[in-house]
Amino acid sequence: MHIDHAGVRQLLKHRDPFLFLDSVDIDSDHRIRGTYPLVEAHHDFFKGHFPGEPIMPGVLLIEMMAQLSGILTFKPYLDLGYRSMDAFRCDVYLLKVVNAVFKEPIRPDTTIQIASTVHPASLAYFYNARSTIHVDSVLKAKAELVIYSKIHEIKY
Repeated sequence: MHIDHAGVRQLLKHRDPFLFLDSVDIDSDHRIRGTYPLVEAHHDFFKGHFPGEPIMPGVLLIEMMAQLSGILTFKPYLDLGYRSMDAFRCDVYLLKVVNAVFKEPIRPDTTIQIASTVHPASLAYFYNARSTIHVDSVLKAKAELVIYSKIHEIKY
């Protein structure tokens, strides 16, 4: 299932400058991929994060992973045809980051590929995610995340 940028905006509460997904492909119940074009001119954080030698902040790479993983927790509702946060009220939070590794810096003016495998945890509403970030097929970062995702109500 492909979700374009407009669809991503319908599913996440995040907005620019804190929306870090351009498009998403859900490959299975547990696997999701996304992209994000990293253009220096569009991001003020490059001005202060290693000026003269800008790199993508690691904390924002983790946020990218969390946003992507959070979308996959909605899959049962996406399968039913719901495509918007307007259709349901929910909470999605990043609770924990484990074993985060940043292998190489990511420079501006490239496209970031994010991938996550997400499985329900033993507690209701909790999910375990393993995420990776690649640029030009080179692994740049990886982390394990714990996500909380609860749908409170379906509005229609």
